[in-house]
Amino acid sequence: MSIEYELIKDDVTANNIAAHAPFLQKEVIKIHADGFTLGPSVDEDKPNTSKNHWAIILETPRKNIRLSMESRLNERTGEHGVLVLKVLDYFGISNNVVHRQPFSRKCPTIKVQHILDLVFAQGWHKYKMLTTSNGAKKGCRHHIQTMLVGFQSRNWIDSQSDTSKSVEKFLPFVYTRYTDDSRKISIEKRPIDIGRFL
Repeated sequence: MSIEYELIKDDVTANNIAAHAPFLQKEVIKIHADGFTLGPSVDEDKPNTSKNHWAIILETPRKNIRLSMESRLNERTGEHGVLVLKVLDYFGISNNVVHRQPFSRKCPTIKVQHILDLVFAQGWHKYKMLTTSNGAKKGCRHHIQTMLVGFQSRNWIDSQSDTSKSVEKFLPFVYTRYTDDSRKISIEKRPIDIGRFL
């Protein structure tokens, strides 16, 4: 069973995570940028195309931890945008992922706790998603772009993924599975919607 925490306050224990929770000491082997399909949906910009949701996956030897900026109402900021940490009950890649960019760890040891300490220090858990004219909430790509660049600046990961792509080469796109063959993906360039860090 997956365990979920909303990262609203400014440190681990304030967000109801036990200070000695075993997952905090897990060594991060890779950091993945995962684009999930939300399926075809009506969009004021481009009707009947897929929407993607992007999240960071921290791969550890036995568990994956997902960091995902979601459109929930944040009780602290009063804005839509909650960074959700989920300790996943499966290992490997989700069936809903349409695009993955893996970044291997560069420095000797990074633990989940180190990642969360940086998240809180940089204020990446305080974010207002962009609201479109039809009320949709966007901005998860900008959020994970900021986090990936932050990890790169700490020399935790390279400026390019393991497939030799920089963030600018894979994030400005929407990835859609073909309905007649789910193994085929169409790719369309779409500008990154920018939310606001608070």
